[in-house]
Amino acid sequence: MSVVSTMKKDLQQFYEEYIGEKEYSSGLRPQTVKSYKEVFKHFTTTMYEVKNVEDLTIEMMNAFFKRIRTRTRIVGRNTPKVGLAHSTIKTYANKLNAFFEWLVIRHYLKQNPLKNIKIPYPEYTDSRALPNEDISKIISAVSLHSDNPLIFKRDTMMLYLLFYCGLRKGEIIGLRVIDVDREKRLLTVRPETSKSKKTRYVPINPTLLFHINEYIQERNKRAYKTPSLIVSSSRDEGLTTHGVKHWVKKLIKISGVRFHIHRFRHSFACALDQAGSNVSSIQKLLGHSDPKMTQSYLRSRKAEDCRDDIDRLSLM
Repeated sequence: MSVVSTMKKDLQQFYEEYIGEKEYSSGLRPQTVKSYKEVFKHFTTTMYEVKNVEDLTIEMMNAFFKRIRTRTRIVGRNTPKVGLAHSTIKTYANKLNAFFEWLVIRHYLKQNPLKNIKIPYPEYTDSRALPNEDISKIISAVSLHSDNPLIFKRDTMMLYLLFYCGLRKGEIIGLRVIDVDREKRLLTVRPETSKSKKTRYVPINPTLLFHINEYIQERNKRAYKTPSLIVSSSRDEGLTTHGVKHWVKKLIKISGVRFHIHRFRHSFACALDQAGSNVSSIQKLLGHSDPKMTQSYLRSRKAEDCRDDIDRLSLM
């Protein structure tokens, strides 16, 4: 595979040019840029012999996938684990593919080395959704361990927002007061906070609306001015990423339920499916561009969960 351009840049320099363009012209979020860089760093560390564009061959890419599937790594408390998860490998392939396509478009590379390599779509077998009893434990923990009325109502509203809207962490942090139309019962997820870079709207469940109203009323008593919907525990400003991490750690400790925010998103998808929503509607509410991703969120639904669907079948 030959390089069309004779520019004397190594692969790292080309990648810096690529990621700089993606960051500013495509408006990628800092966290997304960070994830792209981490994938490229892992690729160059694993494939130490790949230094230049002309080293990007089909053979090298096959060697890369073989290495990350078979290499032993240490996770958790010094626990050895062989290979990366299939979903992680798929993510790596997608992000590297975008870079290789950029090289081809810029005529730095004749052909994308991933073009003829088929990466299997990952099959998910683990359950990511939180059981209802665990969600109830987390909500009860907030009720029992909140002395400050504002923080109690804020935390309660946040939990219901996560369950009834399926928001990502960045989306819930980025919510503004004006994004919540309580009259029309409609929540707006703005493109600058959304992973898809598209605006999406989520209808507000009546139970959630009640808790939003309770929180807003308590917030107004304190004359908070920040445009952010979710306020800090101690200041008139929005809750930060660090603040959310601290919030999750606190709830894990007092509830005894190990979780992360994204599991509520899976719970939201599964609850919609169980309520009879079609995949197209769930996809729209989650903001997915690929229905396969939506299907992967529904993997927590078990055969026994569909018993009522089967019982409703009739030939009459």
